[in-house]
Order: sequence, then C-alpha cells, then structure tokens
Amino acid sequence: MVKSVAGTGILRNYDILVSSAAAASGAVRDGVFRFDAETGHLRGRFGCAEIRDPRGIRLSPDGRYVVVNNGDNRILKIDPKAGSLIDALPPLAGLNPGGGKFGSDGRYYVGSRTLKSVIAFDLSGKRGPSTFVPAGLIAFPRGIAISPTRDTYVASGTDPATGEGRNTILRFSPSGRFDDSFHVEDEGLSPLDLEIGPNGNVFAASEFPFGHPGALTTVREYDRQTGRLLRVFDAGADASARRITRMPRGITFGPDGQLYSAGADNVVRYHFADTRLDRVVLLSPDILVQSVIFIPN
Repeated sequence: MVKSVAGTGILRNYDILVSSAAAASGAVRDGVFRFDAETGHLRGRFGCAEIRDPRGIRLSPDGRYVVVNNGDNRILKIDPKAGSLIDALPPLAGLNPGGGKFGSDGRYYVGSRTLKSVIAFDLSGKRGPSTFVPAGLIAFPRGIAISPTRDTYVASGTDPATGEGRNTILRFSPSGRFDDSFHVEDEGLSPLDLEIGPNGNVFAASEFPFGHPGALTTVREYDRQTGRLLRVFDAGADASARRITRMPRGITFGPDGQLYSAGADNVVRYHFADTRLDRVVLLSPDILVQSVIFIPN
C-alpha cells in the first residue's frame, strides 16, 4: 500500500473538502468532510445536518460560501468557516445533480443526471433556474468545466443503470450552442469530473470500462481547441497489483499548482509538469469521494 506523506509549504494554509456518497461504508460517508491539506489527517465532518448524499462541491469565487449539490435535488450554500447553512435553493424535481461549476456570469452550472441536461442557477435567488444545455445532447452528464473564454465542457459519460453512454466530452458556446469543432476520440475514456488546467487544457477523470473492477483509472488531458488527447496521468498499481486510485470521481488543481484526483479510499497528487504520481495525500478506507476542493483554513 502506498503511504501518505506530509506535504510542505503553501498547503499548510489550506484544508481539503471532499463529498462522500451515502453508498460509502463506515463513518466517513454521506456528507462533506474536512482534511488537513498538509498532513492528510481527518479534521471532521463539515457542514450542516441537511447535507445528504452530496455530489459536487465548490467554493464560490468570492470565497464567501461553499456550494453543495445535495442528494435531495437542492443546492445548498454553506458558510466555509462555521459550516452552517446560509441558504438552500428550492428543490428542482428531477435535478439529480452531479458536478457543478461557476460561470463568469456568476451563475452556477449543474449537470442534471436525470434530466440529461445542464441547468444554470442564480444563487442570489433573484432569478429561477434555467436550462443551459437542453436534453438530448448529453447521454449522461457527469463533470463540467468552464474555460476563461466562457466555453463550457461537459462530460458525456456512462449511465450506471443502463451501461449506455457516449464516453466523450462536448463543448458548448457561452450561449449554450453545441460546438462540433472540439472533438474527442479516445478509446480509453469514460469521463467523470472535468477541470480546466493551468495551461488552459481540459482534464478528465476517467474510469474505463466504467464500473468494471479492473477498470483503467486515469486523468486524461485534452487540447482545449481540438480535443486531441495529449497526456495521461496514471497512478498505476501497488505491490499487490491493486490500483492505487480507484473509481476516480473528483479532480482539482491545488493551490500548489499540482493535479489532485479523488475516489474510493484516497486522494492522490500528480506532478503537473511530467504526469508522475507524487504521493497519496489522504487515505481513508471508509470514503467514496465524489468531489474535492481546497479551502483556506
């Protein structure tokens, strides 16, 4: 088993927040949890009792609240220091929210796994939710990434109930128009979370074949203009031939500029410059991470 090793420098000023699904086992499940970003030690449950089976979590651009895509079709706003509930948007029937990202227009974009669309939320509550990408274009929405030029990338992955999916990444203009000039052809891709990297390219957590015990679990980098596969980040296997990272669901870039990938049991860090696995950042056999972010401690 790969051991967790303490980090140094800027990470001492941050905590890692992860959402853990209700399907996890043990005490570290069905909620959001806080870990020390430098040591990987569990600091406890984060947030209020209303958080149930969360998927996506994000820190607002101004740092004033954490957004939780809750399992009851609601979007929650949580105080990042106290963990108390600030506000909750009314439930949206059939939302079944997956990942979410803030757009440059201030709205919060969420992949609806049941509606098979992307819904934009005004978290100030002044406007109701609106459909950004209509149903029919995305086979099963997973992660979302929004570039500085306001292009929206959506992971069209595998439906766990039917096994069907397109296993690709789609790009949409700021108005929600499908852009077919970005084209991903990658036989090793079943996409989950997406992020825009420091270099502007698109990064995807991938589990292929999805749900298979021997799945290839990687993070894959694609050219932001064309969709061409550029690099693959692969943690490999440990001495017992067990994949070091399994079921990769959440990815992010840390305040140190490195790539973090989270899933079942752990969060790992890759060297962004050369794709090498750096270390296991945190290790918890009772966790099933869906999303991961950094917040100041």
